[in-house]
Amino acid sequence: MDTKVTLVYFSPTNGSRRYGEMVARKLADTFDEVNLTSLSERKRTHSFSSDEIVIFSFPVYKGRLPEMTPPLLDCLKGDATPAVILVTYGVRAYDDALLEEKEELEKRGFSPLSAAAFISKHTYSDQLGAARPDPEDEKRICEFAEKVKLAMKSGMKDTLNVPGKKPYKEIAKGKAFRISVDEKCTGCMKCAFLCPTGAIDRNDPTKTDEDLCISCFACIEACPTAARKCEDESFFAIREHLEKALLNMRKEAEFFYLS
Repeated sequence: MDTKVTLVYFSPTNGSRRYGEMVARKLADTFDEVNLTSLSERKRTHSFSSDEIVIFSFPVYKGRLPEMTPPLLDCLKGDATPAVILVTYGVRAYDDALLEEKEELEKRGFSPLSAAAFISKHTYSDQLGAARPDPEDEKRICEFAEKVKLAMKSGMKDTLNVPGKKPYKEIAKGKAFRISVDEKCTGCMKCAFLCPTGAIDRNDPTKTDEDLCISCFACIEACPTAARKCEDESFFAIREHLEKALLNMRKEAEFFYLS
């Protein structure tokens, strides 16, 4: 495929990045990457032309795209740019996230031609979706990529339809889960530099602004000494509920094409 390919992702715990890269590798030998997990990258404008293709890969939080300030997609600008849109979720459901991604990218000048919803490890559980992507996912990604190439050749005159409802699912307001930091913290600041919203105090990593935190758990995943933990009682209740309901359920990736 001679068309320039760029992967744009938001991926605090690397699930969305992993799937995005798998798709990108099937479309091109080389591709660029824009990591919107980085707050500094979201403060820049990223523009794309009509003669390239952009793969967008984002996680689902509570059935929607991640909500933050500045908004996740506000730094993006297309010019009738062909787009492949992906979401990753931890087995429960992706609700309105794929539709929201499609419509928000269209507002910004992108032309979605294919979409997919993939199963990834749930942010709140080490068990839900833990083995994904697996060989079956990789096989289906190969098939998906071939259809993306065909869609590129079709001239994109059709419409891409994806599941979801309007108005989008309402996100319950409230503070983020409380993150505790124990004596194993060495002050390395890795958590603060990786936090996608700047919620961790760069002078004191034991302090987290709960109004900025989106409970993505990037800091917990990244901590080299396992000093950061979520000990919020509501978190344990949610995790227990999800694992009880979903642990023995296998869901397959879903794909959507121009029609």
